[in-house]
Amino acid sequence: MAKHPSGVFAGREVVLREVDHEDRVQDADQPPDLLPSFARFEVGIRQYDGDWLIFTVPADTLSRFWLGRVLLIVLGVVGVAALLAWLLFRKITRPVIALAVASDRFAAGLPAEPLPETGPPELRRATAAFNRMRLRIGDLLAERTSMLAAIAHDLRTPLTRLRLRLEDLPDDTARSRAKADVQAMETMLRETLAYAKDVAGVEQATDLDFAALVRTAVDDLADAGRQATYEGPDRLVLRGRPTALRRAVDNILINAITYGTLAEVTLVATEKTAELQIADRGPGIPEAMRERVFEPFFRLETSRSRTTGGTGLGLALARGIVRAHGGDVRILDRPGGGTLVVATLAR
Repeated sequence: MAKHPSGVFAGREVVLREVDHEDRVQDADQPPDLLPSFARFEVGIRQYDGDWLIFTVPADTLSRFWLGRVLLIVLGVVGVAALLAWLLFRKITRPVIALAVASDRFAAGLPAEPLPETGPPELRRATAAFNRMRLRIGDLLAERTSMLAAIAHDLRTPLTRLRLRLEDLPDDTARSRAKADVQAMETMLRETLAYAKDVAGVEQATDLDFAALVRTAVDDLADAGRQATYEGPDRLVLRGRPTALRRAVDNILINAITYGTLAEVTLVATEKTAELQIADRGPGIPEAMRERVFEPFFRLETSRSRTTGGTGLGLALARGIVRAHGGDVRILDRPGGGTLVVATLAR
C-alpha cells in the first residue's frame, strides 16, 4: 500500500489491523501451523457496493525465515562447539595414546625414545613417571644380566680346576660321576645366563622372516635324524630379536622331540599375529601342571638325569622370550593324543 500511493485505493475505505495467532481462524483445508507465533495483519478494503474485501497477510513466510536463521545459527554453534570439543579431545588423548604405545613397545622389548612430557599437568606427571620407570627397569635388567654374567664367568675357573683335579681320582666310576656333575653345573650356568639375556632383551630388535627362521629350525632337526615337519607360509615378516626367537623355537621343538618323539610344526599367519603350533605324540601334560612347566627349573620329568629331565629352563625361556615380544605360549591337548604348544606373536 505504501508502494502504491497513486490512487489505487482512492475512494475506498481501508482498514489495517493486527491479528494475533490465537485469534486467527484456522482454515480446515490448511495444515496446522506449528511455527512460532508471529503477528499477522488483516487488510480490509470497502468495495463500491458496500462489501468488504479482506486480505489476510500471514506471517508464515516471516516465521519460516527467522526459524531457518535460528536453525542455521544453532547448527553453526553446535558445529563449532563439536569441532572445539574434538580438538580438545585430541589434545588430551594424544599423550595418552602415545603413553600406551610406548608401554606396548617397552613390554615387547623394542627400542623407543623417551616420551615428550606434554598435555595437562596430570598427563605430564604420568609421562615423567613412565620415563623414570622405564630407565630404572632397564638399569635393573642390565645390572642383573651383568651380575649373572660375572657369576658365570667367575664360576668357570673353579669348575675347570675341579675337572682337572677329578683326573687324579683313582676310581673310574667316581670320576665319571663327578665329571657328569661338573658338566651339569656348567650347563645350568650357561642356560641360566642365556635365560637372563634373552628375557631381558639385550639383543636389538629388527625385521625378520619368522617363517624362514622356523623352517630352518625344523630342517636342522630333520637333518639330525629327528622326525620334524613344517607346514605354513614361505615368508612371514615380523619385528623381533632373531637369536632370542630362534632359541625359543628350538626349546619348544626339542621339548616336543624329547618327550613326544616327533614335532609337527604349523605356522598360521593373520593380519596382526603369527601363531606357531608345535604338536607331538607324547603322553601329554596334565592340565593342572600346564602352568607349572613354565616355571624356571621346574621339571615334569622327576628323574635327576640331565639327559632326560633337562634343566627346567627350556619352556620358561621360550615363554619369557615370546612374552617379551608381546605374545604368549599356551599348552593344549592334541586331538588324538599328545601335546600341542601354541606360541602367538604380535606382528
